[in-house]
Amino acid sequence: MALFGDADTDAVLARFERYGVSTGALKAGRDGSWLLGDVPALVSVEPVERVVDTTAAGDSFNGGFLAALMRGAGPEDCARAAHEIAREVIQTSGAIIPR
Repeated sequence: MALFGDADTDAVLARFERYGVSTGALKAGRDGSWLLGDVPALVSVEPVERVVDTTAAGDSFNGGFLAALMRGAGPEDCARAAHEIAREVIQTSGAIIPR
C-alpha cells in the first residue's frame, strides 16, 4: 500500500483488478487474506497464539497457495491451504518445520 500509494484494501483490490489478476490472494496478516478476481472475499483465519519466527511466512503462504492451485483446488481452498502452512512455519524457529 505504501509503495503504490493505495489508501486502503479496496484500492489495492481495485489495482489488481485493473491489472487483470483473476486468481490469487492479498495477504491481510492476522485477518486472513482477500481472494482476488471476480468477487473479492475475505478468507478469515484463527490467529496463532504465539509467533516464534516470521521468516519465510510469505514464501510458505505463496507455496501453499500455488500447490493447492496446481492440485485443482478452488481459490478459497487455496487460501486455506496457504494459511495452514504459514501458521505452522511461524510457530517454529528458522522457518523449518520439525518432522
